[in-house]
Amino acid sequence: MLIPYEPVEQARPRFTSRGRFVRVYDPPKVAKYKKLVRQYVAETMAMREIEQYHDMALKVTFVFFRPIQKSVSKTERYRRLTNKHKPVQKPDTSNYVKSLEDALNGVLWDDDSRITQIKALKRYGELPSTEITVEEDR
Repeated sequence: MLIPYEPVEQARPRFTSRGRFVRVYDPPKVAKYKKLVRQYVAETMAMREIEQYHDMALKVTFVFFRPIQKSVSKTERYRRLTNKHKPVQKPDTSNYVKSLEDALNGVLWDDDSRITQIKALKRYGELPSTEITVEEDR
C-alpha cells in the first residue's frame, strides 16, 4: 500500500495542565499527519475490501521516501534517486516508524503489539510517500 503523504516523524509529546490535571498530546504537525494517514488507509481498505489484520503475528516493511531538495544538481539528484546517496540526516527512521505504527492502530491492525518483525528503509523519491507491506509472520 502506498501512502501519498510526506512522512512525518513522531515528535516528543507535549503537555498542558489545567488545575490538577495534565493532558498529553501530539504536536499539531504529527496529529495532522496521523489523521490524514488513518483516513487514507481506511478508505483504501474499504475500496479494496481489505480486512484489518488481527489475531496474528505481523511482519511489516516500511519504505519512507523523502523529497529531494530543489537546490541539488542533476548529477546529485540522479545519485539520490538510484540510492547511491541515501538520506542519512535527521529525522531518524525509527521516529518515522513510530508515527505510522500509532496512526495505523485500529485501522490496518488492531494493535501494533502484533508486529513481531519490522524492516524500515529511508530513501529519496520523486514524490514523498510511504510504502507499507504487511504479511503474516509465520
